[in-house]
Amino acid sequence: MSPSVLLAFGLVAAYLNPVSSISCFIGNDSKTTVSEDVWDYCLMVKNTDSKLITYLGSNKGKDLSRDKCWVEFDYDKEILNVKCYCTENKCNVPGTMDPKY
Repeated sequence: MSPSVLLAFGLVAAYLNPVSSISCFIGNDSKTTVSEDVWDYCLMVKNTDSKLITYLGSNKGKDLSRDKCWVEFDYDKEILNVKCYCTENKCNVPGTMDPKY
């Protein structure tokens, strides 16, 4: 098979099955590591009570077109969390969450 035919098959496969997985930092303020390339977006979650920031990746369907950060109340734990997302590879770098949150 010619190289141009192989290239055409590769482009069609990429178009039909786009890969959008990224790596994210996983852990919390005391210990973080980089996860594998399996996430749609990265998160930084700040517990407003303890001030602990947790880093993770997610594949949950979330409308990310409105705001980069939002506030959620965890009714089970009665804790207010601020969640900020980003969509670039390894973008939830520990220590980079906006201090206003």
